[in-house]
Amino acid sequence: MFELIQQKCSEDGKKYIYAYSEKPDATMHRKGCRCTEVAEIMRDFEERIKRLSEALKDTIIFVVADHGHLNVENIYLQDYPDVTQCLLRNTSLEPRAVNFFIKPDKKELNFINKIIKNNHLIEKSEEVIDNYQVRTISIRHQVHSKRDYYNAKK
Repeated sequence: MFELIQQKCSEDGKKYIYAYSEKPDATMHRKGCRCTEVAEIMRDFEERIKRLSEALKDTIIFVVADHGHLNVENIYLQDYPDVTQCLLRNTSLEPRAVNFFIKPDKKELNFINKIIKNNHLIEKSEEVIDNYQVRTISIRHQVHSKRDYYNAKK
């Protein structure tokens, strides 16, 4: 990829080059954020970007990520019957943004703290609408990571 970028930049004319690499994203998804392989990939990328920036003249290089990563520990709700008894139906969406449909007589939400510890926020749908300027929403409760919440507040 880096060699191709350098080659394209050496050709005449102005250019906008968008280059994408599946690393380190794919490796982080498979092995986690802090594995040796990811550290090696990041060191290699840093060195290659440094060499590329030194080789190119009159060029701006932006390095961006489409999302961050956080190592997580998966939990299984069936291991927490006192939680599942409070649900109207199964959770929805996907593992990174779980929706809990809670029975009306269990609205205090304190029971969920047993499984999420201090790594997530629980908000009622009204709070999500207010905090994230969502116009329509079909969920009753949503769990966000604290990092997502604080980034949205900025």
